[in-house]
Amino acid sequence: MFSRLTTTGSRGLTLKEQIGRLAQSRKRKEAATQFVEYGEWEPVDPKTERYDFFEMDIDHSFLRLDFGRRFTAIDIFLKLFPPRLVEAIITRQQHNDHAFRHSNSSHTRMDTSLKWCYTYLAHYIRIQALQNRPSESNPDPRAQRNALKEAQHHFTTTFPHIDLSMGISRLETFHVDFCITIDEEALLSSIYQDCILILGQWVAGDEKLFHFTGNSGWLRLVPDKPSRVGHWTYMLCGRLRNGMSFLIYARTHACDRSIGEKIFTSDVILDWARIVKARGTPQTILVVDSYYLSASGRGILHDLGVKFVCSVQANRFEGLASLVRPEVEKPGEWAGLWNHLSSEIFVHAWSNVAAVGKKYVLSNAFIMSRGKTTDIIPAYDAYKIMFSLCDFFNRALHDRTWPFKAGGNKRPGDEGNIHNFHMSCILENVINAYLDTHDLHHEVLSYKHFLTEL
Repeated sequence: MFSRLTTTGSRGLTLKEQIGRLAQSRKRKEAATQFVEYGEWEPVDPKTERYDFFEMDIDHSFLRLDFGRRFTAIDIFLKLFPPRLVEAIITRQQHNDHAFRHSNSSHTRMDTSLKWCYTYLAHYIRIQALQNRPSESNPDPRAQRNALKEAQHHFTTTFPHIDLSMGISRLETFHVDFCITIDEEALLSSIYQDCILILGQWVAGDEKLFHFTGNSGWLRLVPDKPSRVGHWTYMLCGRLRNGMSFLIYARTHACDRSIGEKIFTSDVILDWARIVKARGTPQTILVVDSYYLSASGRGILHDLGVKFVCSVQANRFEGLASLVRPEVEKPGEWAGLWNHLSSEIFVHAWSNVAAVGKKYVLSNAFIMSRGKTTDIIPAYDAYKIMFSLCDFFNRALHDRTWPFKAGGNKRPGDEGNIHNFHMSCILENVINAYLDTHDLHHEVLSYKHFLTEL
């Protein structure tokens, strides 16, 4: 599903490959220059023109999932973590000679049937629900092992007639070897999307910097992010009827720059656009912030016929920005351009909120008609409301992740951190989907209560 990079293993790029990359770079720069020359851009006149997007009816404006009211939380979890995902993890680990061994010297593997994989996941979910993190005032060097023992005792005493007995050694082995990696990300995203009936009025693309400071070739340092350093994951979220978000795509920014690998923002735009095209309607809008849209990304969206509302960086569309910048001299003012050929609007607005400042927004989702523009700033105000979906989802993950170290006991920390992120997202999706399916507010059930019941 992902627009995968052409990898070159562990070697560097050949001369032919380097020349090809140079040609691609030149093509992107030429596209950026030609963008301004394409079509006729005219100033927006708010006194005689108005701009509106096609508003879907209430039944189609929200993301609708293929879960009926009869679905329990367990049913939803099994939809989002189905046997095919379990089998993909186990199949990958079959190529690892050390995975699921009874001991370092053992020649036999543990039983990795669905029963034991889901039994382990039940222990995992309980530990994450309880969130018994060690603290400075109460340090516990064996906190994770003690948490596994508590979960083991809970299940053997609560369900004495069901064989859920996993020894500590087996639990710890599963915790090391049973994990979601970047190899399963495309499958996991397709599983999310298979649960969707209607994509809704809009979806928002953004990223999550999931905190991690251990050894990893994929870390990114972003000082203005709360986590500052960690794994950067691209996300796409939809809006449920209950106002909560549902994650429908996640992809770790994992590439080896030392051998020339890159993930262009247009690659991510292409992934997102294909989802909108496949799962949405012609009126579903893709919303992204200024990090993503470039001239090549805009071309992809037009080629696929996908509506978009995107904040943009002025330097990527300087030809347009230079036309509207002189018209906006102080906070509260805005100016815009309209392209009759491509039906696009380009807006520059200076917010009264100092932290927001000056913004540029480009969109093809609006229809121009004769009439007077109200106090609404076209495209800009819609972007402010629409973009928050991923923020809602990311904020919900606070204190809702694995409460112990990501690595250790032969599991690399970066692998454990990526697994931690995806498991936390799966559980958040389960909660949001259950509440939406049963028309419940998010304050009805606590995180701890919901997951311990699950």
